[in-house]
Amino acid sequence: MNPTVGILFIVTKDFDAMRQFFVDLGLDVKPDHPGMGQVTPLLNRGRGSLIVLPSLMISLEESTDVLPSGPVYMQIEGIDEARLLSLKGKYSIKHIEGGFYGDSFYAIKPPDGGLVHVLPA
Repeated sequence: MNPTVGILFIVTKDFDAMRQFFVDLGLDVKPDHPGMGQVTPLLNRGRGSLIVLPSLMISLEESTDVLPSGPVYMQIEGIDEARLLSLKGKYSIKHIEGGFYGDSFYAIKPPDGGLVHVLPA
């Protein structure tokens, strides 16, 4: 039985920087090619990329027809800690000890604003 996979739409004015953010995190960002046009962009006529996580797909879309969705607030699990530390000069990253369940995580501010909590692998 396959797990349920949801799709999240993120509409951004800063498409290139947000796409690079997900690439920098080491996520599976599908390259732009005609086959992805069946999935993204769905809400806009600009560019789109599909980001695939184990239980979530993100349709990252360049804002053209629909206003930007605003700051991104989400949690991602399983990113290599060495990769996160290497991104400290590029993004605002803060290590948080003892979260809600006593776990430590990293809080990263994406280029379009918001906060992404990353639980290292």
